[in-house]
Amino acid sequence: MITVPDGGGASITRNFLISGYVLTDRGVKSVSVQGVNLPVQKNGVKIQAFTFRTAISGATANYTIRAVDVSGNVSTRLLAYRVDTVKPVFQSVKVEHSGTTLRVTGIATDDHRVSQVLANGNRLNITPGLRVEFFVEAPGPQIDLQVIDAAGNTTHFRAQ
Repeated sequence: MITVPDGGGASITRNFLISGYVLTDRGVKSVSVQGVNLPVQKNGVKIQAFTFRTAISGATANYTIRAVDVSGNVSTRLLAYRVDTVKPVFQSVKVEHSGTTLRVTGIATDDHRVSQVLANGNRLNITPGLRVEFFVEAPGPQIDLQVIDAAGNTTHFRAQ
């Protein structure tokens, strides 16, 4: 199980931590990444946490995590990561005024996946994807919008 990074297989940096844990009913003997053994707390512990730092030299990298339990059973998991430095885009934004209320509808896009849209710091209910439609209504003269992609790239827009 991979617990960090939360964003999945994308990062805005080439060097970041990947954390997770191995779970077995017989006890973990060893955990390795790319054939290099990671330190284990104690041989035979049923839940073994691990952490390692990536070193992506190109645009993508694959990491093989291998776990062996005390009975010799082997489990492997391939992690594919890519470096994404392209910011998401507010493709279309429509602003309507009604008294002191501001209504904003729009579309946010990304080359891989829009994961969040925020309005005044509050997360909107969206379905993550390449193209995400959103709507927000709030009092005030402006609404600060933010779109975040799966790698963590962020774009801001102030609707007024």
